Amino acid sequence: MREVLGGAAVAFVLKVVAMAFAFAFNVLLSRMLGADGAGIFFLALAISTLATVLGRVGLDNTLLRFVAAGAFRDDWSAVRGVYAKGNLLALGASAPMAALLFLFSPWLAENVFRKAELAGALRWMSLAVVPFALMNIHAEMLKGLKRVRDSVLVQNVIISLASLVLLYPLASLWGIHGAVVAYSAAAVVAMIYGRTFWSRATAGLAARKGDVAYGAILKSSVPL
Repeated sequence: MREVLGGAAVAFVLKVVAMAFAFAFNVLLSRMLGADGAGIFFLALAISTLATVLGRVGLDNTLLRFVAAGAFRDDWSAVRGVYAKGNLLALGASAPMAALLFLFSPWLAENVFRKAELAGALRWMSLAVVPFALMNIHAEMLKGLKRVRDSVLVQNVIISLASLVLLYPLASLWGIHGAVVAYSAAAVVAMIYGRTFWSRATAGLAARKGDVAYGAILKSSVPL
């Protein structure tokens, strides 16, 4: 119970901090781009988020469960296998989604949403699909190792803070496209931190060979 309460307290505090950064980002975005520009940004973000969810093919929940089970059994070969194969599956699923979003951005903007100005924002936002997917699965796998603080930092705090820091200079230069680039770059930063936190948490696992089959992962993730 102490462990659960401690993790919940850390997650709560960090999520409040992340919400403050996100709120500041939204205020600055609205002031710099106006209501129309902010609307285009959040529409592009919503579409790319859907593409990211499809690109993760349920792996975030599955990898959390598999990593937690392997760590509980001290089966670190299984943990290593889940990590390596989970990343490959996420990359293999999210990259085509990013490519499809990039290619069909003009069609979506003009025929579905009737907003021609959405096309450029969607194309830039498609660059965030892969790093955002990989960031999320790293965060979930860190939870499987009971690294709650690191997980929340990656999934909430770092991306919100990096977006806020990059927004003003990039949006000042390129307007709405700069704001989208700021968010995409923040996703890359969060993904890198996720990889770094995982490497620190699993030092010494690089030499191990995993023995988890792709089929076992997909059997659990695809229904999700």
